[in-house]
Formats: sequence, structure tokens, C-alpha cells
Amino acid sequence: MLMIFAAFLLIGCGACRQETAQPEAACTDIAEYAAAWAAPLDGMPAEVCALLIHDHLIRSVTYAPDAERRHTAAGALLDGRAVCDGYAAGFAALCKACAVPCLTVTGTACGVLHAWNLIRLAGIWYHADCAADDADAGAPLHTYFLRCDAEMTGYAWDRAAYPAAEKGTLDYPAVVYRMGFVKYAENPAGT
Repeated sequence: MLMIFAAFLLIGCGACRQETAQPEAACTDIAEYAAAWAAPLDGMPAEVCALLIHDHLIRSVTYAPDAERRHTAAGALLDGRAVCDGYAAGFAALCKACAVPCLTVTGTACGVLHAWNLIRLAGIWYHADCAADDADAGAPLHTYFLRCDAEMTGYAWDRAAYPAAEKGTLDYPAVVYRMGFVKYAENPAGT
């Protein structure tokens, strides 16, 4: 796992280009995709939506530095091929559709240009880095999901430009537990 992440950091995403404009048609397609994807999650807790978004992107996107729309949400959501800022843009689009406050952070990871997200859950900001958690291991990693600033070892960003992510009570196991509770509360018989 560490070797795969180290290789990701060495390759990097080329150049993170959040300002890359997308054609209006792609924006419409992204909004439609996001709305359709988010519809079944209506009424779910924000932290559950965030985990499902994180895992969906990791399962459906291939890290592809040669993809044409690799720096965009369209690359991640419509083409299934992106680099770090494409993952981050796709994550932000799905968060918006689920009404989860989300920002895209640009900075570096181990000295390489990189992009990831900050999400606000229960009034607290957390980091989420789908690209770093996509290690092609068959299942999503959660190493950089719901992390505070202090846990983002090797990452650097303009901390004055983004809200602080202090240590909150949510983490991956807590959200998985919440998912089980929500499922049970909706269907106590388990059928």
C-alpha cells in the first residue's frame, strides 16, 4: 500500500489545473450525472453520503495521467479517467448534489502538486483525498478520509486560504457504524 502511494506521489498529477474550463454541455452532463447518482441518497446523513461518494469515485475512476479530461469532473464522472484534481472536482460535484459542503484544496503531497477536498460534517471540516486512497487494491482505502490537518502528513497547502480541519469525532469506522445504524433503523427486521 505504501509503495503504491509513493509511486502515485512520484508521478503526481502533472499539474493541478482547477481553473480548467469545461464546455457548458459537459457541465450539464455532470450536473445530471450527479443529481441522478445522489437521488437514492436523499435523506441519508451527510457523513454516509461522503463515504459513499469517496468509495464510488475510487471504484469507478482510473488514475489516468494521459486522459484528455483528466483535470475535470467530467474526466472523473463521465469518462472514469482522471488525476488528482479530476477526482477532487468529481468529489465536489457529487458532494454538491448531496448538499455536503465541500471545497477543493490545492497544494502539494510530498512536494508534488496535488489536489484533494475539505468537507464539512456536523460543523467540522475534514480532509478527503480520493486519489491517494485509490491504490488499485481491489477495495477503496480510507487512509485520507475524514482526516484533520495534523493527520495530513506530507501535505502542504496555504492554510490561511482554507478552513482549519480540527480533530472531530468522525472517522471511517464511525461512519460505517452509522451506515449500519441507518440501515437497521430503516429496516429493523433486516429483510
